Amino acid sequence: MSLRQAYPGGETETAGWWLHFDYDMELIEKLKAQVPASLRAWDETEWRWRIANAAEDIVRRLMPAAGAFFDQPRFLCRL
Repeated sequence: MSLRQAYPGGETETAGWWLHFDYDMELIEKLKAQVPASLRAWDETEWRWRIANAAEDIVRRLMPAAGAFFDQPRFLCRL
């Protein structure tokens, strides 16, 4: 699996992460099997997955590289 990009996204009620990774049918099947449909969504236009914060532990197990993104401090910039 090649995780190319991960960044936070979504509204307060649907806060989570956008994940971009190379096509991997095995990983996709695992995501669909282990992450409830209400906590994941495929964005066909941008070719990315949105994973809700509530599924972060599952994603960490399936995609250990994602932990590096999840663990980064979040900065708030004010102009």
